[in-house]
Amino acid sequence: MSVEDSLKITARGEVALVEWDLIGEKVNKLSTPVMARFRELIGEIERSTYKAVVLISRKTGNFIAGADIEEIKSMRRPEDFRAAVSAAHDIFTRFEDLKSPTIAAI
Repeated sequence: MSVEDSLKITARGEVALVEWDLIGEKVNKLSTPVMARFRELIGEIERSTYKAVVLISRKTGNFIAGADIEEIKSMRRPEDFRAAVSAAHDIFTRFEDLKSPTIAAI
């Protein structure tokens, strides 16, 4: 799976369309590589002149299922959980703090 192809920005004029479509997966899920890619896209949006951001899923019938359960099951140390949760919180806080309006097209 190419995370760059699975999570990308498509410009629609002054709107950033953030498209979620995890290649080879039935649902979109939040794994460490996906969250790292989302962080990259947030940075791109922060540096841009987009007037709005729209999140959209290309999966039929669902948006984002949630955390990657298989990845969570593989974590053994409390530090691993703390690091993953802390990183996710930082990413979502940055997204929340974007200057442009954000819309989830569910």
